[in-house]
Amino acid sequence: MKAENPPIDGSSPISELPLELHSQFLSFLPLKKHLELRRLNKSWQAVWDHEMKMQMKPHGLESIVAPITNEEGFNALWERQSKEIKFLLKKESAILEKTENAQTVITEFAKLKEAMARQPNDVVLLHARDKILNNINEAIICARLERRQKTKELNCANCCLTRFPASVIEKNVGVWQNLTWLSLAENTLTALPENIGLCVALTTLELDDNALTSLPESIGLCVALNELNASFNYLTTLPEGLSKCVALEELSLSSNELVSIPESIGQCKNLTKIFMDDNPLTHLPEGFSGCIALKEVHVDNNKLISLPNNIGSWEALEILAVAGNCLSELPESLTQCKTLDRLSVNNNCLKAISDNLSETIFCNSSLTRSTRSLALSTQKEIPVSKEEKQDKSHHMKRPKLG
Repeated sequence: MKAENPPIDGSSPISELPLELHSQFLSFLPLKKHLELRRLNKSWQAVWDHEMKMQMKPHGLESIVAPITNEEGFNALWERQSKEIKFLLKKESAILEKTENAQTVITEFAKLKEAMARQPNDVVLLHARDKILNNINEAIICARLERRQKTKELNCANCCLTRFPASVIEKNVGVWQNLTWLSLAENTLTALPENIGLCVALTTLELDDNALTSLPESIGLCVALNELNASFNYLTTLPEGLSKCVALEELSLSSNELVSIPESIGQCKNLTKIFMDDNPLTHLPEGFSGCIALKEVHVDNNKLISLPNNIGSWEALEILAVAGNCLSELPESLTQCKTLDRLSVNNNCLKAISDNLSETIFCNSSLTRSTRSLALSTQKEIPVSKEEKQDKSHHMKRPKLG
């Protein structure tokens, strides 16, 4: 008997069978075949979703997440998830101490251990474990939220957080809208939820010492933000939305992977201090000229080959630290920085400084300790205080799971 060609619309007689019967067929097949069959017929996606719901329902995990389309993707997610689980289990006692043995945290850890013992390693279990991981992190944050001493401050620093579920904010929007100070420092966060923008009253946000690769655009909704510390992460650029944080005064981005800064940074008119040491930046945007309130600019140990030509717009500039770069010259507009108090240019490729610029730079008493041959002696630097050296040497390692 000759087999019929499948209909061009992707349908087939098997599509008419009940989903429960489809699920029964799937139960006899390994994961690899499940993934292949999902692409065989348009009804199989619905079958897959139905099966997942049925298996997740007893555990209260009915929500369906993004599908996994191949076995390689499954294995990668499983391995990454397993590392996260091992990390949390290793830190269990520390987490319970930080949350004062909150019952919700204890309960979620019990579920996690139970899930670790379940078989087989399939997509349903992957999603089940993911939901538990979200619940653990949510429970940690909520426990800290309930025990905070000041109603408008939340300290979640060094709490072993591996993720920040958006549901935490969704369930307590009013509380988060009134927070003025939030610390998520010294965790292993790789991302922030988009609804972080609901924290409209935040004036200080500490994100240093995490594993963030980007910041959400919605951070621009935090219009009251005065200080943002995202040092010691893996940021490669900044969101355009940051330019809407017009109240921002201090921005710390040291020890990241920054390769560019958006031109829109110039809209932060109140920015007075910016720290971008230890990044691979080759240029600073001309848009920086808009930051007319800048007093301190720290970009030591980057790969800068030039500085903005309109650097003279920083008329309030007191400290310019550009040591350890690839600069061959300094812009003439630096002569307009009459309040310059400390200039650090050692370990560059400077060949000469114009007489006009040299005379302007060394007219300040605090700079006269450096010889006028500074431009030709790239191994010398204007002295820094003992306190500054100590701050510079405080270089924490970035966190890693496992």
